[in-house]
Formats: sequence, C-alpha cells, structure tokens
Amino acid sequence: SEKFKRRTIGESGDVNPQWDQPLMIEHSYALLLERTGALVPRREYQLQLEINPEDPLAGAIVTALIPVDPELKKHFEASMKSVQG
Repeated sequence: SEKFKRRTIGESGDVNPQWDQPLMIEHSYALLLERTGALVPRREYQLQLEINPEDPLAGAIVTALIPVDPELKKHFEASMKSVQG
C-alpha cells in the first residue's frame, strides 16, 4: 500500500456513507482556500467539477466552490481578493 500524509482543510471526521460524500479537491485550489480563509465549513456550495488530468480514471475533482448564500459569497470574494491583487 502507498504511504501518504493526510492533511485536512475545513472540517474532518468520520464519513457516514449514508449522508456524506467525500470530495477530491484540486490540490492548489485547496491550498488557496486554506491560505485565504475563504472556506466556511458546513455551508452550501455549488461545485465546479472537472476530470482529474493526472488520473482521469479516478473521476471528477472539485476545481471551484461557488457559495450559495449571499453573505458567504461576500466573504468568499473578499477573502479571494487578497490573492488576486
């Protein structure tokens, strides 16, 4: 088996197969979310999905989170402005 380090951003815990679906997030985007503090756990987001170019048979990965709540959208945009210039 391959050895790897697990690092979580946001919230972590047991995944309940009945209610939860683990998502694979593009690595650099996950680091951006961590660095900016844009991610607010347990909130509703629309997902932008793309096929993982490094492993196309593994399925889709999340390349962007789009907040649904207007207040969260403002927080997300303000957080991302710090890296967009």
